[in-house]
Amino acid sequence: MSHFKDLRMVPWTPTFQWVSSVEEAAEKINLPHEDYPKRVVWTRNAITSMLPTYPYSLTASASLLVLHRYIFADTSHAGSWRKVAVRVGNHHPPHSDLLPSLMRQLEHYYEEITDLPTLMDWYNDFETIHPFQDGNGRVGGVVVARLSHTLDEEKGYLAPDQ
Repeated sequence: MSHFKDLRMVPWTPTFQWVSSVEEAAEKINLPHEDYPKRVVWTRNAITSMLPTYPYSLTASASLLVLHRYIFADTSHAGSWRKVAVRVGNHHPPHSDLLPSLMRQLEHYYEEITDLPTLMDWYNDFETIHPFQDGNGRVGGVVVARLSHTLDEEKGYLAPDQ
């Protein structure tokens, strides 16, 4: 159940695909982006190395900021909530002044993700808020890949199709 559907004027239902390896997940997460393949290695490393001890804390704001800082270390906006207005297709994410509050709410709603439908809902809500100037799909993709593997290791890694 999306907690932030009122923030989206245009409905969006993300889709996902199971892949068998971290390498495939990193490729799939990065493929739609104009700077592909630049961040594939950083994304792969983030899925495998940039993990908190307790994997469910990946959805905490502090963990998301660390993931963003790692994947986008070469940018001026690495590891910080966006301070500019952005548009994603026909979606106009909320004003940047609202991000700290919205991210606290997101963290509260998804304090513990214990099943795949909840993980997919988290991803939808995270992308709706769109807290970063750039890199939301990759940060969200890392979280989805890692947590899906934790929740159902036999299936591999779930990667967003964007």
